[in-house]
Amino acid sequence: MQDRWGEIYAIKLTKTVLFYLSITALYSVPPLIRPACGGPPSPRGRLLLLYRPVTFSLYHTPFSPSRQTQSFPKKVCFVRKVLTALFLCSLLVLPVNAAAPTVALTFDDGPSGRFTRALLDGLAERNVKATFFLCGYRIRQYPELAQRIAEEGHEIGCHGFSHDSMATMSRRDIYEEIQSTLALLPEGSRVKLLRPPGGCCSESVAQVAQALKMPIVQWSVDPKDWAVHDAAIVKARVLQQARDGDIILMHDMSSSSVSAALAIVDPLTARGFRFATVSELAVKKQVQLSPGKVYTDFGE
Repeated sequence: MQDRWGEIYAIKLTKTVLFYLSITALYSVPPLIRPACGGPPSPRGRLLLLYRPVTFSLYHTPFSPSRQTQSFPKKVCFVRKVLTALFLCSLLVLPVNAAAPTVALTFDDGPSGRFTRALLDGLAERNVKATFFLCGYRIRQYPELAQRIAEEGHEIGCHGFSHDSMATMSRRDIYEEIQSTLALLPEGSRVKLLRPPGGCCSESVAQVAQALKMPIVQWSVDPKDWAVHDAAIVKARVLQQARDGDIILMHDMSSSSVSAALAIVDPLTARGFRFATVSELAVKKQVQLSPGKVYTDFGE
């Protein structure tokens, strides 16, 4: 009797294992091969599985089938739960750095009329969000572009009003530079980042930024597009230097800078990179931005 129950258990176990392995194999087949398994895939990519289970028992010959279609939905449901559990468990053992590398594109000194318009058009086509550090006197010239930057989901930072170096200014003058710029920004804009013109910082700049609760954002990649008006050279420099967590400095003040900025998006995307605003990148890298503190990148 024990031998009979042992045989029954072995047969049922073998049948169950083979069933689950076959289901898993079917769902692992690449889409181009699946038509051979169950006909052409539907427009939504679903697989039609034809089920004809075979069970074995002591009362049938080893290869005599008996159909049991009623239990199929329960089995599929069970397989789905098992595969879901395995997937969730796999997430626990994935390395932390398995996420796609991400960089932040930043643009200084604008807005600048046709160059900023061309840049915004190109970023929209590529579904890329960037951070624009705007100058107050240029916002006064092109208020509609500042409005468009905000409306299209880009981040706005303060680059001072006059673009004069803040490093030699008094705290009062630094405060006025920042506040006069913020007053010109589109209604509802939440500007929380400061980039001093030229990246020139001082203790006074840090103190005013801390009082205004603004982190100071510099950069880790500078292709010097403001000095080299050659899009190919600027593009090559960025592609060579860009690493996960980098903040890339560029400008929307010339056609070569705009062309280079848009030209780096596709190659970096092909390498697995993603683009984010500075604040989004900080959140992704779990960096808590502190007022008055200087940040150059969010890499490891």
